[in-house]
Amino acid sequence: MKRLKILLIADEAAGVQALRLLAGSSHEIVAVMTRCSGVAAVGATVAGVASRLGYTLWPARRTQESGFAEVIRETGIDLLINVNTMYVLPAGVVAAPEIGSFNLHPGPLPKYPGMNAPSWAIYHGQPTHAVTVHWMDQGIDTGPIAFTTELPIDEDDTGLTLSGKCIRAGLPLLHDLLVAASRHSIPRCPQPPGPRRYYGREV
Repeated sequence: MKRLKILLIADEAAGVQALRLLAGSSHEIVAVMTRCSGVAAVGATVAGVASRLGYTLWPARRTQESGFAEVIRETGIDLLINVNTMYVLPAGVVAAPEIGSFNLHPGPLPKYPGMNAPSWAIYHGQPTHAVTVHWMDQGIDTGPIAFTTELPIDEDDTGLTLSGKCIRAGLPLLHDLLVAASRHSIPRCPQPPGPRRYYGREV
């Protein structure tokens, strides 16, 4: 199995848990990018955990700079993994890693793309929800699906508790991604056709 070179772009609790999972693997984390990389590395933040583990920190806004795709290629990144960040990555950055760029999305696709998917699922009275790891492309949450898993929505679930369920269900999917990537056998299933509404800040 190939030892992968990984660039993690992450924020919030899901980002912290993803970082810890990657740190426990045999693969190399080349750098960790996060919104608060310039803040004192304290507490259970992505920046804090990455600093304590000795990883290189880059500000997430650097993904928007011209020439960053070339940095990814020159560094030999195999996988870019995006978890809970607010930046829309330029097409050149998405295409730069050797194997591909992937997003961990806390919702089923194409039904709940965008922000706050767990809360929207509860609002609409859904009995189940899902977590998805998908290939990134030029759209937002539009790329082919690599891995997904379904989970129940309980009557007493809130946006917070369902988000926690999504984190716990998503970590095994990231593990599956690492295994498949090291074997060059990542699934690539087009998202099924159907109604699609993007849930952004304006909704």
